[in-house]
Amino acid sequence: MNDEQLAAQLRSAERPVTPDPAFLDRLYQDLAIDLGFRAEDRPGPAPVRAGRRRRGRIGRYGPLLLAAAFVSLAALAAILVGSQRDDLRTAVGRAGTTRIAVRPDFPQADLGGLAGFDVDVARALMDKLALDAELEPVPVGQILTGSTTAWDLAMPSTVLTADEQTRFASTDAYYLWPVSLLVLRAGGAQTTGDLDGQRICAVTGSSGAAWLHGDLSSQVTVAARAPALPQVTVLASDADCMTALIAHDVDAMVTASWSPADLAARPSLRAVGSTAYLEPRSIIASRDPRDPTALLLAIDRALDELRADGTLSQLSGNRFGGIDLTTPPVVP
Repeated sequence: MNDEQLAAQLRSAERPVTPDPAFLDRLYQDLAIDLGFRAEDRPGPAPVRAGRRRRGRIGRYGPLLLAAAFVSLAALAAILVGSQRDDLRTAVGRAGTTRIAVRPDFPQADLGGLAGFDVDVARALMDKLALDAELEPVPVGQILTGSTTAWDLAMPSTVLTADEQTRFASTDAYYLWPVSLLVLRAGGAQTTGDLDGQRICAVTGSSGAAWLHGDLSSQVTVAARAPALPQVTVLASDADCMTALIAHDVDAMVTASWSPADLAARPSLRAVGSTAYLEPRSIIASRDPRDPTALLLAIDRALDELRADGTLSQLSGNRFGGIDLTTPPVVP
């Protein structure tokens, strides 16, 4: 390369790079509608100024190009945020199916296939939301302490502890479970005070022991006074507690899964006073990684509709001996 050719190359390098005008015309037409420009707003020819042109000028199309860049960055940020905090309602709507964990024991029963109150309610709710319900039996302990990645919603049919309330979001209660303090009909205590310091049986995993120790969840409503300083025996089921009561190994028992209809079928037992307390039972969802707020609000609206048209009451009556547990009782 001779000196003249080198000088020509250096002069060319000093000139600013100018986009093809036809390209800028097409770019303006593509972006004008999205960015709200009108045809009359299109910038006119840039004035020609004498003297050396400064490097780095963005020219008359600069504001348009910068606006396009900001729009692109905003869209990218929205995508990134959405991928980090997905919405559970959107996810189940996209799938068309909601995976729901229900406990395999009460208020369900294995009758050649899972059936029961929670199953009935889950299906009625998903019909309201135009979603399929994929039900899976999961032990209640696993629901509340295990991994939540295998299901979207759960129906543990138990009152949540304070720790569980922080880890799970929940709907309004869809039914209220009555808990009773029982004694033998012949010769049993007449008041809870008569059972102060006495031996009382509670069922493993139920809220009965917490009530007896004065440590009942704040979610529980209409709580009665518990016997003071009881000697608590914990057994596996209501039936086991009844056996201990009949054998005089304990003086009373706190029910866990027996309904009022079940008590009526056991004339050798009677309740001390009225219902000891009512457990509100709700549908829950993990707070992480997907935000369950919108889905749980939609379920609450569907529950309101099922209450209003009598469906919840009917489902309760079908499973609990004709008794409606879905409406709070009138407390004097």
